Amino acid sequence: MLLTTPAPVAAWQSDLAAVLQFREQNRSIITHWPSRPDRVRDEQRALRPENLTDEEVGQITRSVQAQVPGAMVNIGGATAGCNCQNGPDCSSEVWAVAYRPDASHGLRLARINDEWQIGPLQAWWIDFEALARFPADGLTPDDETARARTQAWLDARAALLDAYPTCTWQLDTPTLSSAAD
Repeated sequence: MLLTTPAPVAAWQSDLAAVLQFREQNRSIITHWPSRPDRVRDEQRALRPENLTDEEVGQITRSVQAQVPGAMVNIGGATAGCNCQNGPDCSSEVWAVAYRPDASHGLRLARINDEWQIGPLQAWWIDFEALARFPADGLTPDDETARARTQAWLDARAALLDAYPTCTWQLDTPTLSSAAD
């Protein structure tokens, strides 16, 4: 005699597993959240002593416009040092805003091997934002095809979380000193 799980129970178990997987992924995202690229505040990291060259401004503009075509680019000050997730070859970072009439998008670019580009950390967050939309079917869809789409989304999200750029080295990031130092 072969015992099988009734379809409603199997669906319920599948839905519960999807919800639990989603919750666990959200806990993982919370641990990455402090690394989300944003504008560097003055108290976080010193600016590098030299200004950006015309060539660097061109590299930054091209990198930003590759992400947001046709955007006007506003470039902040370049930092002395990098987030360790951008690798040991990163020497500086800059916050740039791509402005278009419909929306503005901020990006943190990294100077890696003397070339301004989207670094591994910002690239990961761009991928995360592209995948961040919740599936239209929800976590507890009504049919098996929708369940398969939801599970594929959860699996892609899990793979992205596993690919988060990790720090396997320690970079010196100069900070501003106060008058009391």
